[in-house]
Amino acid sequence: MTLSSGTHRRFRITIRLSAAERAIIDAAAEKSRLTLSSHVRRILLAAKPHPSARRPCLDVSLLARILASLGKIGSALEQIAAVGLGDTDRSFIFSVQRELLRTLADLRACRSLLLEALGRRGARR
Repeated sequence: MTLSSGTHRRFRITIRLSAAERAIIDAAAEKSRLTLSSHVRRILLAAKPHPSARRPCLDVSLLARILASLGKIGSALEQIAAVGLGDTDRSFIFSVQRELLRTLADLRACRSLLLEALGRRGARR
């Protein structure tokens, strides 16, 4: 039995589960990257999930590390911009070059973290 995407769902089924049973179902839904309802509907009715029922699998700790890295990069760029372009002695140029190289290294680290969060290859080098 398959349902068309335009079908209005107005009925609800309620079941009682133990904490362990609920954890198993939640983990299976997360692993299949579906909402809980779509996962259960797929199991019970062998129905294909609607594309909007899919949810991204996010790792919160990875996103927090990415956010922290982006903050460091922003601060470094603000410091470089605050120095100004009027001073052109060699020590200034070398210090800007050094800061830019550090910032590029931070960007590479962010790239690796993003690749890891997205489950792509080449995340860590």
